[in-house]
Amino acid sequence: MLTSPAYKHVLYASMVDSKVIVLPGDAIPLAVGNDIKLGPGTYSGGGREEGSSVFVKPGILRRKDRDGSSSFWVNTQHKRYVPSEGEKVIGVVLRTGRVYRVDIGASQNASLPELAFEGATKRNKPIVQVGDLVFGSLCQADPDFEPEMTCVDSSGRASGMGLLKKPGCVISCTLSLCRRLLSKQCAVMEELQKHYKFECVVGLNGRVWLSAPTLMQTIIIRNCIKSSEFMSEDSIKEMVRQAVLT
Repeated sequence: MLTSPAYKHVLYASMVDSKVIVLPGDAIPLAVGNDIKLGPGTYSGGGREEGSSVFVKPGILRRKDRDGSSSFWVNTQHKRYVPSEGEKVIGVVLRTGRVYRVDIGASQNASLPELAFEGATKRNKPIVQVGDLVFGSLCQADPDFEPEMTCVDSSGRASGMGLLKKPGCVISCTLSLCRRLLSKQCAVMEELQKHYKFECVVGLNGRVWLSAPTLMQTIIIRNCIKSSEFMSEDSIKEMVRQAVLT
């Protein structure tokens, strides 16, 4: 593990551009605060120095700037989802009650209080059944406790979260592909939107929900998304063009 001041300086400069490969044990030369947030692949307080942070997964460092703050995470090819606070996920309801049990594809199921929906009260509760799909945000993801979901933001609004009631299908994707689908410049989504009208909800737990007017369109969109992960932008354009012609 490299911990010299020169290495830390190089790593910090690379973090600004978010184009660096990191390894487990590498120190993070940034202080966590309101303007700096650490996501998957990092561990706050795990360094040798008190209050320092380290990377815990190998992969490519990624960065996203939003509302005056920067978020950093490690993009790695992991199949099992590891919950991280603040991430939006798609889950399947396994058990109902005052607290719903939701499968989010992690080692533990998540809990979802029945009042964690917009406008939900003790007299006006949402109708949730076993097998329903729900899109929500993780408000708690501590390694020592089970994850907890919510379907409202800090202001009590749904903001697109809640039950996915429309007819559609869920496809399983790698975690890296899900993050790519959420990027502003996603080639496959841009090309598909030119030819089809569809709804798409992406969960950072490796699940994507699709709803298109016809079953054939749903299958085409699903196949294009699944096949685009390791393709170049030109290849994606050609793939979508061929799919439209068939």
